[in-house]
Amino acid sequence: ALYCGLTCPHRLAGVLALSTFFISPEQVGEPLSAVNQHTSILMMHGLHDDVVALPLAEGSFEMLKKLNYPIEFKAYPMAHQACAQQIQDMGHWLMGRFASG
Repeated sequence: ALYCGLTCPHRLAGVLALSTFFISPEQVGEPLSAVNQHTSILMMHGLHDDVVALPLAEGSFEMLKKLNYPIEFKAYPMAHQACAQQIQDMGHWLMGRFASG
């Protein structure tokens, strides 16, 4: 989701990144899209994720924050799954994207 959203040549309403990470921009292989530099990003991750390690996600969040992307990170007491609070938070975030577009 992060790779597709940040390299997409079309303006997006937002990027929702669940239990994932982003490699460094130098490793992407194509330029990051300037059109989505101000696109809202929401990263969500499980504190006990045994598939995608939490430090990978946290490192990606910090890197993208330093690159001045409007990004938010939320972690939940879960593994590599979804929980009720996360789904509720996703709904609020998605409604905000539709309201601002």
